[in-house]
Amino acid sequence: MKLDQGLGIIGLLVLATALALLLTIGIPISVSKDSVELKDWLGFAGNVMGAFVTVVAAAIAWKAVQRQIASQHVATQLGVMTREEDRIEELLPGLRDAVHFASGFLTYRVLRGFDGVVEAFQSDGFGVQGSTYAKDVESALSSTDGATRLRVEQALYKCYRWAIHAEAASQGIRIGSAQIANPFEWDADALRKKHAEIDDHRSRFAQAREQFGKAMDALETEIITIKSKISLYERRLDLIRHRIEGFFADEDE
Repeated sequence: MKLDQGLGIIGLLVLATALALLLTIGIPISVSKDSVELKDWLGFAGNVMGAFVTVVAAAIAWKAVQRQIASQHVATQLGVMTREEDRIEELLPGLRDAVHFASGFLTYRVLRGFDGVVEAFQSDGFGVQGSTYAKDVESALSSTDGATRLRVEQALYKCYRWAIHAEAASQGIRIGSAQIANPFEWDADALRKKHAEIDDHRSRFAQAREQFGKAMDALETEIITIKSKISLYERRLDLIRHRIEGFFADEDE
């Protein structure tokens, strides 16, 4: 590419010189009715040399400007790529932590009874007195960027909230069923009320279980989104490093 540009410049110089000779010598001679004297030739030669020097100076200046523009462009590209490389290297560890942390809660999505689910969530600090989801997730994902950490926090909180509702309804069903284990001990009206109460718990449990499943699906979707972002950043990082290495390889040559 550089060789082609050099040949182009030489071609322009030759063409400019030929045109200068034609304009300053050929045309005056062809239209002149008198014989050309030595002083005329010297004048023509001076014009030719002046034109040639002007063209050469312009070509040199143009080439210097182009070289400076190219250097500035390369420097800008390297600066952008280096900053992006630093940004990605800073983000990736936190994104991987988020995937690992959130994936640990997906094991609870297949549960039916929900007994112990809330306790399992709380074992990591969630819901413990004095803590908040924001503090707990921030502590677990200290190196994760704020936007990703907030999305993981919100997704986990929805799972935790519906798990609490489902577990409470499950306990209501179990306690109520145990209380009417011997229905003959109850009068008819009280027994009907108790059955209605248990049915209400069953309805609440079904709703909470459905919402818990949807919350778990949303959590898994968030994990997949983070994994996709990790893959994108890893590919971009490889491309940036390849281009930087290619640039310095060209400079070494």
